[in-house]
Amino acid sequence: MPDFSTQILQAIQARPDGLSLAEVLQQWPAVPRRTMQRVLAQWVRSQKIAPIGKARATRYVAQAFGAQPSALEALNPLSRIGVMEPGMCGILEPV
Repeated sequence: MPDFSTQILQAIQARPDGLSLAEVLQQWPAVPRRTMQRVLAQWVRSQKIAPIGKARATRYVAQAFGAQPSALEALNPLSRIGVMEPGMCGILEPV
């Protein structure tokens, strides 16, 4: 049987929409929240999973083979300084 950390990775990889921290904690209720956060952070650092969203809405999804975290940013295009540029997503430019 795989170790605890690998079980979490496999559970996330099995779900196309990923899992939130709350969902992972429901599957492993005996594991302290902080321990689970450390395990998820370990998999994020190793680029096996990627966090999508922020705060309580964060979901952890499996990284596509060979994908870098920046590939996920293509879903939400931002300029180099992180600000929406004119013309993106239907934003009107001043006349």
